[in-house]
Amino acid sequence: MHQMHSDQNSVFGRKVKKILTDSPLFLEIEAVARGYKDSRKRDKVNEALAFIKDFDGDMSMGSKNAAIMGVFYHVLTRKIFKDELNDSESYRAFMSILRRSYNATQDHILNRRPSPFWDDVNTSGFETQAQVFANALVETIDYCEKAMGKNREQWEWGKIHHYNWDHTFGKKSKLMGLYFNEGPYAAGGGSHTLNLTSYIWGKNLETTIMPAMRLVVDFSKEEKVSLISHPGQSGHPSSSHYNDMIPFFLEGKTNPLPFKKETVEKQYKNVLKLLPGKKI
Repeated sequence: MHQMHSDQNSVFGRKVKKILTDSPLFLEIEAVARGYKDSRKRDKVNEALAFIKDFDGDMSMGSKNAAIMGVFYHVLTRKIFKDELNDSESYRAFMSILRRSYNATQDHILNRRPSPFWDDVNTSGFETQAQVFANALVETIDYCEKAMGKNREQWEWGKIHHYNWDHTFGKKSKLMGLYFNEGPYAAGGGSHTLNLTSYIWGKNLETTIMPAMRLVVDFSKEEKVSLISHPGQSGHPSSSHYNDMIPFFLEGKTNPLPFKKETVEKQYKNVLKLLPGKKI
């Protein structure tokens, strides 16, 4: 169960890899790339496809292939839908429903071969699915170059995909954020991994949904429960327990939650006793 909590492998990502590298659509994308007058765009399509061919579903923070896949979902969403919805309230509403486990972009990747949304309404022609995919692959490489530099060896998913624990007060100002907020921390995983780090495709790559806690109960043990609750057990920023579970959360470690009196007392160094009739 502890291993499952840390699982960052994406079955959906492997399905997308097959569509992009081993399907009739792959041949259509290659044909679109060959037709580019700008050879640099053709090279970027081929480079992105090469990264995706090496992708095995691993969305760990140190993976450059994961960075390509994560950025591709984000860029493709904008290529498919933003021209129709523009920067209107409709697009912002659309962003909110992309949090769902099965969203419109996923549906278009897996199933929607004929769809009016493949067309870019800002051009005179009618774009095909293969053209949109090819253009998104070009922009995926552009995005990674801009965000992480041109040295491919330095590309990592965790450099552009993050955990942020933003307190309500910390959102009010930068100064309050320094005191209340925690992050950014490099994140692995994605919207389709057991270790969930869902982000809003088409908006940005920042994690918006993650596990609220990690709890395991082993009935074979005398002390059965382990638990971490990110980022810590205290809601007071000055407490050492405000953020002391972040390392456990990031590293996939756990923490005992004892119930027996002697084991409860054993894990605490400082105890505050509240006694009736006594002044503190």
